[in-house]
Amino acid sequence: MSAVDRTGDYRSLFTASSAEQLRLFGDMRSLYPTRTVRRGADVSELVVGEPVDVHYRVDDADLDIADFVSRYRATGLLILKNGEIVCERYTLGHGPQTRWISFSMAKSIASTLLGAALLQGHVVSLDDAVTRTVPQLRGSAYEDVSIRHLLQMSSGVRWVETNLDPQSDRRRLLDLQALERPGGILDYLRGLPRAAAPGSTFNYNTAETFLLGAVVAGAVGRPLSEYLSETIWQPCGMQADAYWQLESTDGQEFAGSGLSATLRDFARFGCFVLGDGIVGGRRILPVAWMQASTAVMPGSRLEPGKLPGLEPLGYGYQWWTFAPRAGSGRIFGALGIFGQQIYVDVEEKLVIAVHGAWPDPVDDTRRLESYVFFAAVADALRDAPVD
Repeated sequence: MSAVDRTGDYRSLFTASSAEQLRLFGDMRSLYPTRTVRRGADVSELVVGEPVDVHYRVDDADLDIADFVSRYRATGLLILKNGEIVCERYTLGHGPQTRWISFSMAKSIASTLLGAALLQGHVVSLDDAVTRTVPQLRGSAYEDVSIRHLLQMSSGVRWVETNLDPQSDRRRLLDLQALERPGGILDYLRGLPRAAAPGSTFNYNTAETFLLGAVVAGAVGRPLSEYLSETIWQPCGMQADAYWQLESTDGQEFAGSGLSATLRDFARFGCFVLGDGIVGGRRILPVAWMQASTAVMPGSRLEPGKLPGLEPLGYGYQWWTFAPRAGSGRIFGALGIFGQQIYVDVEEKLVIAVHGAWPDPVDDTRRLESYVFFAAVADALRDAPVD
């Protein structure tokens, strides 16, 4: 879609009305240029299993799945246990064919592409300098920043990620995206000062996932959408083409956000990482890549509960991590503003995908309630009778 065909104002995205939000989130192509992530010839059909009945308690109220969907303002909820659908709900005019915006869930997908590039030898080491494949940043504060630092949001470069503050770096980034100027984002990053030593401080930065995307694209020598199609979308048997926001017409994918796909395909991606990146016996990610990407290291600055304002979450390689629950193992997730989630409980073989339409970009009340609900889902499925 060319620039003259687009009619929306991308800069108003974070403050759009609820009605406009519902329209846009289901089809973002009126706001920015995109590139298609093509599905393959074969679709991996999802088997429908026994439906789950979930009850949980919040604010002294006994609640169920319908309550969660309503209170969360979810447009879609999909729960997979052992790869089988045990719950699928759609609301607010959206359905199984809707390709909903990921927002920052795309960060976790970009990280996964980095893992694939590492296995294929396009990337040699996570300790390589980012300037090796993005030479435009030589001489800037990114000179001594490694790929690992980017993955852990720990570059030490100054950045303010506040969605509703017009003076924040994130809102300036929104303005840059609206301008659609080739190279504009890297130019902005080049001008940022250093605030801490690389690897010393966690500081969430959407533009640095754009930089991670530039590292991957530079290493593999082709656009991220093509690489995602080749390495994950087609092998996993996704049901629909996805599309990814571009910085400019025919430019680089905005790797930190802007990937639109169906709820079932986001859930299929959750199953892919749950299985450590093996599809049909073929390994796509390095051995134990997902374990390393989502590890909880006691005492680490990235340990769950140690990131101010983001409790109870921790951070891995562009994945959010959770402290293990009693009797549980590794739990991790992808998270996007306005309520987008992919939640993975490895030991329970559980994947939960949610499309959300929160009134505001960040809503801690809804976010924290979702974790209570997810835990109740795991408990209900564990306790369900087996035929």
